[in-house]
Amino acid sequence: MKNIFVFGADEFNLAQVRSLDRAQGYGFHARFNHREVKAGPEFPVEALYEGALEQLKNFTGPVDAIVGYWDFPVSTMLPLLRQPFGLPSPSFEAVLKCEHKYWSRLEQRRIIPEYIPNFCAVDPFVNNPEQQITVDYPFWIKPVKAASSHLGFKVRNDAELEPAIKVLTDR
Repeated sequence: MKNIFVFGADEFNLAQVRSLDRAQGYGFHARFNHREVKAGPEFPVEALYEGALEQLKNFTGPVDAIVGYWDFPVSTMLPLLRQPFGLPSPSFEAVLKCEHKYWSRLEQRRIIPEYIPNFCAVDPFVNNPEQQITVDYPFWIKPVKAASSHLGFKVRNDAELEPAIKVLTDR
């Protein structure tokens, strides 16, 4: 039997995977359920990673695959968890470049510049963050890491920028 460790899954979706015809011969082992990895505004990434690594190292059978059901912080930990077991994985750097909006845009611009609109990084916590903006209205302002466009704002003019910055910084 192949052992597949699934991080961040809830019981409903894990039951769906286990019920697939092709799931025979695979043992699906849930580690850290959805609620534990999406605990709140703070993500205990280091504690989750260390706990996961300890669980994997203490497993008595082979570790054949490590997958994630959820994005951050699970997706960020997967390459780090797979590496000690010699499992195939994108690199930690590649995952960060894909998940971080600004770094991702830099990579996209390097590879296919003709398809990438202008963009810039803005630190909303500095005084006068609008001075960092180098693109014309309208534009979207978003956190570098978010899900489902949460905290993403379409900004059409100066009057819409200030409230967006206030929400982003909780000022």
